[in-house]
Amino acid sequence: MSNLHKTFFYFDFSLFSFGSTPQKVNKIQFLFLQNLPNLKRMDLSNCKYLTETPIFNCTPNLERLDFTGCTNLVKVHPSIGHLTKLVFLSLQNCSSLVNLDFGSVSNLSSLRVLRLSGCTKLEKTPNFMGASNL
Repeated sequence: MSNLHKTFFYFDFSLFSFGSTPQKVNKIQFLFLQNLPNLKRMDLSNCKYLTETPIFNCTPNLERLDFTGCTNLVKVHPSIGHLTKLVFLSLQNCSSLVNLDFGSVSNLSSLRVLRLSGCTKLEKTPNFMGASNL
């Protein structure tokens, strides 16, 4: 991990073979992901400084995403709607989240758990037609 700026970290996971994100990443404000085809779990819970989720195009095998308690999270990138293997998504207590967009061609057919409790500012939710297992 290299510190490029006080609030921007670049993680190069290419040398590691693990199925989830490392612990103790709760001070991240922005996260850029690149070439993580084997990543299955991402736990960014309680990242108080995180304002938007990364783009998920390079993580096609994600099964579990946890943003619980990311109180400054404002934006979830629409590419989340292309995670066909995603089973669990928690945005619980993301109290700054206003809009949740899964993109125009969402295919969350594997999604079984979606936690939105505590999203007190949430005004717009996606069409859940592509999430047939909810």
